[in-house]
Amino acid sequence: MKKNLLMWDETLFRDPEVFEIDYVPEQFNHRDAQIRELAFQVKPGLRGARPLNTICRGLPGTGKTTSVKKVFAEIEETTKKLVPVYINCQIDNTKFAIFSQIYRRVTGHPPPPSGTSFKQVFDAIAKVLQREEQVLLVALDDANYLLYESEINQVLYPLLRSHEAYPASG
Repeated sequence: MKKNLLMWDETLFRDPEVFEIDYVPEQFNHRDAQIRELAFQVKPGLRGARPLNTICRGLPGTGKTTSVKKVFAEIEETTKKLVPVYINCQIDNTKFAIFSQIYRRVTGHPPPPSGTSFKQVFDAIAKVLQREEQVLLVALDDANYLLYESEINQVLYPLLRSHEAYPASG
């Protein structure tokens, strides 16, 4: 009889969770300067102002996504004034998909599945942010996936100009 090397509940890996796509390590070495810079860019949002627009560039696997997720986790633990929304553009790569994720994060539930226009979703996001006196902070990870069909313009324009249509309260 052939002996099983691994039983069904055993593994070669101490922590298989580290292979999950959304895994963020507790200890994240050698990126302190980048994390401080991201925190500096976000800081105006803590006062109700618009955070600075930032582009994180680098080779795959160098810590861009993890740095952003670390900063976002700290924001979520620290304040309700900022609403950080991480979007994986490999998965959500249309304007409606991206704003649906933002809507979900801001309202706590997805937009209605059909018959809802982009404007309705966008207006609902803005109204919640105004009512709660919150500032939206969006990370578009792998935004290069939005370059096809010029989707990036359709996403960035409303995000970057929303403060004109929906000025902050008070």
